[in-house]
Formats: sequence, structure tokens, C-alpha cells
Amino acid sequence: MIGGRLWQIAALAAGVASVGLLVWALWLRGDVAALEKEAASLRRSNAALIEARDQAQLARDVEAARAAREAARASELQSTIDAIQGVPDAPLHPDLIDLLGSRGRELPGAD
Repeated sequence: MIGGRLWQIAALAAGVASVGLLVWALWLRGDVAALEKEAASLRRSNAALIEARDQAQLARDVEAARAAREAARASELQSTIDAIQGVPDAPLHPDLIDLLGSRGRELPGAD
């Protein structure tokens, strides 16, 4: 009788352990599903950050090219300004002075 009772207790303990393991396995399964969902979200975030980084690099390259064009244009314009400023003022042609009338006589070089 004691031996039969011992087998009953052992069987009950095994059943409780089995149910406990089943509950624990289901709980872990839920954790794994949550972690997989979080991992997928992190992969999407990582992809979005990589895309944003690539766009920022492209924007930086475009801005550098624009700045180089503007610097070249500014240099060209400054050269033109320097060339214009280096030309001495020429007197007006007498015929042009006559066409301008009396106001033309007040212009420099109208002597």
C-alpha cells in the first residue's frame, strides 16, 4: 500500500511538473514572439537610419558641388570686376556729348 501510494504521489508530481513545464514553455514562446517582433522593428529602424544616412551623404555631396560652383562663379565675377575697375575712364566722344545736349556738357571728359 505504501508502494502504491508512493507511485500515486510520483505520478501526481510528474503531472504537476509536466503542467509547469508546459506553462513555462508557453511563457517562453510568448517572450520569443515579443523578441522577434522587437527584432523586426529594430531591423526596420536600422534600414531607415541607413537610408537617412545615405540621403544626408548625398545632400552633403550636392551642397559641396553647389558651393564649388558658386565659388568658381564668385571668382569669375571678381575677376570681371577687377578687370572693369582697372580700365581707365575714357572721355566721351564729342558726337555723343552733342546728342546728350546740355546735360552731356556736365559730364566728365566733356571738355
